[in-house]
Amino acid sequence: MILQGEKIQLIDFDATRIFKDDKESDTKLLGTKGYAPPEQFVNGQIDSHSDIYSLVVTIKNLLGRNCGGCLKKVLDKCTELDPKNRLF
Repeated sequence: MILQGEKIQLIDFDATRIFKDDKESDTKLLGTKGYAPPEQFVNGQIDSHSDIYSLVVTIKNLLGRNCGGCLKKVLDKCTELDPKNRLF
């Protein structure tokens, strides 16, 4: 995410891949550290759980330090380190 004047733009959309059913790992080290899901850095298979992680990290950053209030539990669940434990 970058700020240009008063306009916010999301970036890193070039960090995509083609899903491979027959592979346990399909990921190359792409994306911005902190926004890319943990499984991307341990040669894991990324999927929609990975997208949830990245999106919610972005939301948390937009909300700031006191992010979430009553949504904190949901936001924290969506950014669990283990993708199987994330809300979907």
